[in-house]
Amino acid sequence: FESAPEVLIDLKLLDEYRGNSIPKDQTSLCIQLIFQSIEKTLVTKEIEEIIQNIEQKLIKEHNITTRF
Repeated sequence: FESAPEVLIDLKLLDEYRGNSIPKDQTSLCIQLIFQSIEKTLVTKEIEEIIQNIEQKLIKEHNITTRF
């Protein structure tokens, strides 16, 4: 992910789903983001801000919808 900070060291696709609970023109993706820093301990607030920034960029550029 080119605009992600250096602390995002890996992104894995865990699941891809198409089915009755998902609109036909959409796919549900479950991803895992792995963060790590060799310089400092990462705090939850910092990671949450990074995730929010990534999410906003994906919404803007790819019109994604998040589900929890």
